[in-house]
Amino acid sequence: MATTVLSPAQIASPIRALLKNQRNTTVVLSEVGGVNKDAECVYVSNQDQKDVPLRYDILVIATGVTHSYFGHDEFAARL
Repeated sequence: MATTVLSPAQIASPIRALLKNQRNTTVVLSEVGGVNKDAECVYVSNQDQKDVPLRYDILVIATGVTHSYFGHDEFAARL
């Protein structure tokens, strides 16, 4: 999973290219609605389906991004 100011296409396309030869990996572009740790699945939704359970072996969740101005906080006013 990835969260950032990038568009979904900017994330999914490079990930698909990196993992295209991995037979045990599937890249899914969806919104996560929940996680069931005990059942080892996430519930995803997209335009066509809602709350579809996807099983996982290993799950890495990255949330909570903030802008970094690399020591130049005055740049924040320009956004």
